[in-house]
Amino acid sequence: MPYRTADDRIDGVVITFANITVSKTLEAKLRGNQTVLEKHVAAQSTELKRRNRTIKT
Repeated sequence: MPYRTADDRIDGVVITFANITVSKTLEAKLRGNQTVLEKHVAAQSTELKRRNRTIKT
């Protein structure tokens, strides 16, 4: 945001910093969990296909 002087002239900027460490850490954990879950789903899908073939024959 621009910083305005008493006579309403722009004379710099105001910068706000926010600590996002917790959010980034949680995001990384969620991505890891998602990868694990996707592997489980893929394994289950493969197993279901295998069993389906067994039942049909």
